Amino acid sequence: MQRQVERLWLTHPLVGQIVNLLCDFAVGSGLTITAAEPAAQQTIDGCIASQPEWEGLQRGVAAHLAVYGEAMVCLESRDTAAWPLLRLIPPTSITQIERDRAGELVRLVEERYVGGKVERREHPADTVVWIRTQAGLPQDRGIPDLARIVPWVERYDQWLLDRLRINRTRGAFAFLRKVPGWGITPEPSLGQGPAESLIPRPGSVLVVNEQEEWQVLAPEVGADDASADGRALKLMILAGAGLAEHYVGDLSASNLATAQAAELPMLKRFEAHQRRVISLFRGVFERILAQAGVVGTLELTLPAPGLRDAQTLTTTLAQQLELGLISQRTARSLIPWIPDVGAEEARIAAETAVAKQEDE
Repeated sequence: MQRQVERLWLTHPLVGQIVNLLCDFAVGSGLTITAAEPAAQQTIDGCIASQPEWEGLQRGVAAHLAVYGEAMVCLESRDTAAWPLLRLIPPTSITQIERDRAGELVRLVEERYVGGKVERREHPADTVVWIRTQAGLPQDRGIPDLARIVPWVERYDQWLLDRLRINRTRGAFAFLRKVPGWGITPEPSLGQGPAESLIPRPGSVLVVNEQEEWQVLAPEVGADDASADGRALKLMILAGAGLAEHYVGDLSASNLATAQAAELPMLKRFEAHQRRVISLFRGVFERILAQAGVVGTLELTLPAPGLRDAQTLTTTLAQQLELGLISQRTARSLIPWIPDVGAEEARIAAETAVAKQEDE
């Protein structure tokens, strides 16, 4: 099941766009991790700065949760760096999962092709953070959210191919020449089966006996305009993915009212995806703090996946601040156009200090 969804993710434009949308709205401008203790914050900042692809890792976790229904991050120790390397493990490369009698994870065995050879790696449980979606028992693997759309993607592709063949056939033509008294059978087309061996190629010249009569028979199914069929198939795919159709480029059947009505269930889906991403990285950095012997309380936030305009978002955050529901730091982390909350706070503090000096 995971390999089927993976193949569609890598090759199918519609499925690729669905996964990209989930990543864009779930991750946004990136994860913000803060700790109340300075030593813990220094440890977190140092680990993030040592990662070669920190932004790609965040998007990779979001993509793996959508495609595979699970995400695995390995903490690999490095001789040249004080902090471990955070690496995504492709779930399809896992060949063995070892558990104890209580069902707790002992180790994972990964096998992948590197340079034409099979490379085998063993990951002890204390070096892997693993989160799954829709898993019932502890030993279950994750179930991809997009698994339900696989058969409908295949039906949609078949429908597109059928429409392509029909439209290509409409442009085919042949010349008919009747010669009295004799006839020549058209040469069979290359690459056709026995049932189609007598069908002439498009553009052929047919020379037949005047006694012969050729007639093209076509089924009268009354489906010249099949756009409704195609849209119905595409809606089945989007319903399984939890997205509105105007988010994949089809604006013909939507307006402002329908877009706003479809916003709430999509937001709930994006927020659920965010919670899974936050849960995985919380486990990662709690393990890093434990390995470094540092105690700290972590707060992880992702930009709110709001589809509303800037004025509405700003007004809402200002009201929540006034009521004491959120802190200023949390409010800043929820604003998508503030990429680095810590840097923004430092700039505000510097501007406040300069203004205070000028007043004095």
